[in-house]
Amino acid sequence: GGSMTGTGITTAINDPATTGVINDNRISANIAKLNAQNNWTGQNTFNGLSMNGTNIVNVANPVSATDATNKAYTDANFVKFVPGTEQLSVGDANGTAPMINLRGGSTCCSGPGGHTPAWFKVFQNGSFVATGNLGIGVSPMQGKGYRTSWDSYKGAFRSGYADNEWDDANVGFFSWAGGSNSTAIGLYALAFGDTNSAESTSSTV
Repeated sequence: GGSMTGTGITTAINDPATTGVINDNRISANIAKLNAQNNWTGQNTFNGLSMNGTNIVNVANPVSATDATNKAYTDANFVKFVPGTEQLSVGDANGTAPMINLRGGSTCCSGPGGHTPAWFKVFQNGSFVATGNLGIGVSPMQGKGYRTSWDSYKGAFRSGYADNEWDDANVGFFSWAGGSNSTAIGLYALAFGDTNSAESTSSTV
């Protein structure tokens, strides 16, 4: 019995044996609630934070809340699209480490590692490789335009300009064509120059 002092109230609240629920309308709106949503304003300082029982030692970068909002921060090893300056990637003396290493898969069939062998790699010495799977996929581009394309579906390569000469129907398996409006529709055909057409198997123009 008797009147409770401030110290006594605090001691009672902190006592593990004390149980009970305090209604929201009886506490200040500025008090942080556990297991509930809190709306904090101004600068808040926290000490001894933990996540799932593990202490948060250092948040590191990004150091500003806006970094996460505008995605201005990226790790030094990320490849950026439209970078402000050139991105330097330095590996071993022979440049054998890949700067870009992308794999693609298909649900149609299985290949190395459980994927069809669609692989694009750019190495630090400037070399690159693009692999694919014969008969899997579609033509990379239809219609007119300037382009350099590797059609893994047919194992075919094109570079230059074409109207419809490089549409899928006009591309032979394992064929090469370059220049302007050159057609290589034959199997293993090779066509270069202007408006040349290689239509027979292994034909070259």
